[in-house]
Amino acid sequence: PHCDSDKVSRNGQQKSRQTFVCRACGKYFSEHTLTPMRGLHDPETWLEFVEFDLMGYSLRKSAKMLEIALSTAWAWRRKILVALVRMAPAHLRDITEGDETYMRGNRKGNKNLTDRKPYRRGSAASMRGISNEQVCIVVLRDRTKATRCHVAGFGPISKAKADSILSGAI
Repeated sequence: PHCDSDKVSRNGQQKSRQTFVCRACGKYFSEHTLTPMRGLHDPETWLEFVEFDLMGYSLRKSAKMLEIALSTAWAWRRKILVALVRMAPAHLRDITEGDETYMRGNRKGNKNLTDRKPYRRGSAASMRGISNEQVCIVVLRDRTKATRCHVAGFGPISKAKADSILSGAI
């Protein structure tokens, strides 16, 4: 996976996983190198976590059911999200459809909020409809079911932002 050479040899096993060595560059790797499963100690539990994530369970609920730490569940969720970004196609083909959705913006951890007071959990937005409190997310999908998502920013999407998203995807 490092130099794209096809000169690869088996190189024993480590923790019951086959390891390989590239004869061109000399680097070692396994079947999990450059995948979201890299560095996992318990791949079976991780696969169960992915199923729970797809079912929409919260991190706390998943961690409790799998008997793992909340910090582990958070790290695994990040692995899933990073993998989804990497799997996004470079360009969409065929007929492409798009739509935008808005959800309440989150600036968790930002200590310097000057434009507003911090939100209380579960509180309603102060304004109805589309406002600068909401994040615009653009979803594009072609007929081959290739999908791309883009965060367009707070508030309504501008024509310039839509042009830049569409020109990079189509």
